[in-house]
Amino acid sequence: MKIVNVLFVLLISCYSLNAQDTAAPKINNYFVGGAASFSTSTNNNTPNIVGTIIISNPSVDDIKTTSYSFSPTMGRRISEHLSVGLRLRYAYTSVSTESTSMLQFIPSGPPVVSRNNRIERSYGAGIFSRYSFNPQNKLQFYVEPMLSYAKSTADFTGIISDRLTVEDIDNNSALLSAGVGLMYSVSDRFRLITRLGGLSYETGSIDTRTRTRIADTNQDIFTGSTGTMLFTEDNMSSRNFSTFATNFSIANIQFGAEYLF
Repeated sequence: MKIVNVLFVLLISCYSLNAQDTAAPKINNYFVGGAASFSTSTNNNTPNIVGTIIISNPSVDDIKTTSYSFSPTMGRRISEHLSVGLRLRYAYTSVSTESTSMLQFIPSGPPVVSRNNRIERSYGAGIFSRYSFNPQNKLQFYVEPMLSYAKSTADFTGIISDRLTVEDIDNNSALLSAGVGLMYSVSDRFRLITRLGGLSYETGSIDTRTRTRIADTNQDIFTGSTGTMLFTEDNMSSRNFSTFATNFSIANIQFGAEYLF
């Protein structure tokens, strides 16, 4: 009889502990997600000209800019306020400019047309920590220090009159940054996130190859349909750099989501 009583007490105790464990809310410490940004703009700068003589050599500029970025993230919460994680990043930027400069007189002055196009691609990876100031609220404000490495390549093509300049640029850098943002908890497993920008210090090196070529009198520099292209310069250069900057701009704002498990 005593054995039956002991077994009954143990059974009740196990059931009670299991009920308490089931009732306790589960804490989701791991998260995966990402954020992205996109921006595009077209600007036209046409000077106001009075009379027929141009003194300051004004120009008509048409500038088109497109950029986007994506940064997948994975991490773990190590306390109520603090999380750590790993982030990858890819960014693309394209800037096209066409300028027409008027010289001497209008309309007899010969216009000088220049066309520039720059395409830049950037890849990066880094580790970050995230400190949330008010984790008990649905809407949270956080600061996010990060140490990362980035590699970018840029292709620049510039045409001024009969001269064509082509540049290939390689950039390798280490980046220490501190960003700020907002998180909104939709549920226990899903939250929206916004990165607003921040401060950054970057140091690295830039390698540039510059090639210049001039068209002969029978060639259209824009199409290259006739004549012979003459290569006149092919230079290599390298330099180190370090910059401290703020990046609070529309192009740097990212919106995304994270899943907790």
